[in-house]
Amino acid sequence: MRLVIPSLGTPVGGVVAGYVMSRYGQLSKLVRTGCFFMMLGNALVASFKFHDSKWKYLVYLFPANFGQGIAYPSILFTFLAAFEHRDQAVATSMVYLFRSVGTVWGVAASSTLIQNVLSTRLPIALEGIPNKDKVSFWTPGSKCSCG
Repeated sequence: MRLVIPSLGTPVGGVVAGYVMSRYGQLSKLVRTGCFFMMLGNALVASFKFHDSKWKYLVYLFPANFGQGIAYPSILFTFLAAFEHRDQAVATSMVYLFRSVGTVWGVAASSTLIQNVLSTRLPIALEGIPNKDKVSFWTPGSKCSCG
């Protein structure tokens, strides 16, 4: 439920981008604005603490999604405007290819980083905890064995 409000940021950003594009053009400013909101949102998310205020989960996640909603269509139409009509299908395919590859590589790189940090720092964080080798993690569908 916490992701409902932030996930509305993407379509709202898309509507804002569509309105600005149709009324004023300004594709390069839209791309920059969308990227700014994504950077701001990611910086806010990076500032989360282990236990933080509940309102931050609603507010801090919104700017990145809003920026994505502005940037993605703006980048696509900027790319389309740069090519002649006969090359627009290839240009569109390339935008989606690079976006998909970037997403996959971003997820792979960040999960590798987190996994490596966890494998080195978790044993240090668990020092002094009795039976730390027997700590089990709850997974969906399993019964919690936490006492």
